[in-house]
This record gives sequence, structure tokens and C-alpha cells, in this order.
Amino acid sequence: MSWVRHGARRVAQPLVLFGGGCAWCMSVEAWREQPLDAAAEAAVAQFKESSEWVRIDSLAARGVLVTLGAETNALKTYRIYARRDGSEVAAVTSFGGESCTGHPGIVHGGCTALLFDTTFGFANAVSNGLLEETNPESLKFGFTAALHVNYRSPCVSTSTVLITCKSSEADGRKRHLRGDMRDAETGALVADATALFILPKKTTTKERWWGLF
Repeated sequence: MSWVRHGARRVAQPLVLFGGGCAWCMSVEAWREQPLDAAAEAAVAQFKESSEWVRIDSLAARGVLVTLGAETNALKTYRIYARRDGSEVAAVTSFGGESCTGHPGIVHGGCTALLFDTTFGFANAVSNGLLEETNPESLKFGFTAALHVNYRSPCVSTSTVLITCKSSEADGRKRHLRGDMRDAETGALVADATALFILPKKTTTKERWWGLF
């Protein structure tokens, strides 16, 4: 880690890696509240200013928020909002440049897939009542059984995108979801995706403990 103290504040510094790359080390909370660029600020405003949406990225601190966020800053922004009725989620994401590329200047398709997978997880959770819980359960996010991504146009590594996802069908413990990713400034379709999530079987506390042995 590389933390530098400025007065009473501790701020994150990039660590220079072998080969010239940089790794970032900061808390998830510090990364989550980084200043937004102009494109992200404009995209976020439509949700912040609406009473129909609520910010929910504080409900989870793993996956994309850590690996591509606080630890590397490959994603400068991932702010996710849910409709209060649980019918849809929207995530505003700003990419951090070459640290998330495959081809030069183009976001790696694996990053796109991870963002869809994470946002689908939130969509699945809110459709299953996550917003109504006093102590949100990670089990409401479910498990990814299938993820299919169609890459429609190159995603520029310095761009900001808007990802929208919603549940389209429920069948027992199965949840089918669909979503798309668009350039936040132009509205151009970058990718669309479908997913199948499985909710875990309900178990008693005793059954969970016995499962450890």
C-alpha cells in the first residue's frame, strides 16, 4: 500500500509496478466517493434528482468494487441505482484508461462481462426484495448460471457508460435477466446481455451449520 498523509487526511498514491503500470490501494469507501468526471456527473444526475431511484452500491463491497475499483482504479466510477419498486437497476461506470484494455484504447471484453454480471446480481437482488431488508442478505444476489454478452461496438477505455438491467422472467428459483450498456454521452449501444441466475435453496440455520462438516 502507498498512503501519504496530507495534514489530517490520508490519501491513496499509485504504486508503480514492474513495466511501468500502476496499482492503486484505497478503501472501497474512498474509491466509491471519488469525484466524478463531467460525463459521469451528468449521467448520475438523472438518478440523484429522482425520487424513484435510490443509490445501492454501498450494499456490497466485493467483486467489481474491489478488484477493478479500489485495488486498481481501472474503473474510476461504479455507481448503481435501483428503482424503489425493485423493477430495474442502472449503473454509471467510468473506465480508467489503459489499465482495463484488451486492444489499445478499447475496454477488454472481460471487463464488460464482469460489469454485466455484477449489475445483473444487483438487479436480481432488488427484484427479490433486497431494498426491503434491514440487514441485506448476499444470498438474494443469487448465483450466475449463464451469461451471454453481445458486443455491439468498441467501448473506448476513457468513456463513461450507462448499464441498465432488469429481471424478465421468474421460474421457481430461476431468474432470467436482460440488460444493455450504452455510451453515457452519445447513447450508442456498446453491448447487450442476458443472464440466468439461480437463487439458493432455503435452509434452516441447523442445516447451514451441518453443511460445514
